[in-house]
Amino acid sequence: MINDNIKEILGMKQEDMAMLLQINRSQWAMYTTGKRDLPVAAKLKLAEILGFLQQKDNAVYKNFEHQKTKI
Repeated sequence: MINDNIKEILGMKQEDMAMLLQINRSQWAMYTTGKRDLPVAAKLKLAEILGFLQQKDNAVYKNFEHQKTKI
């Protein structure tokens, strides 16, 4: 499933993720199994969350990148 990575990255319960995206838990469950697509508004929120996490990870990596050469 393409969404296994999303579940792994976010590490949230279905109920919490559904509440965050303002959808039903069953909609999220069906999305994670590939049986249903998300509403556009939920997709945009999910993309925003994942984009924020990616920026955060990149920022953390850049902060420690200069130390990599010292090791």
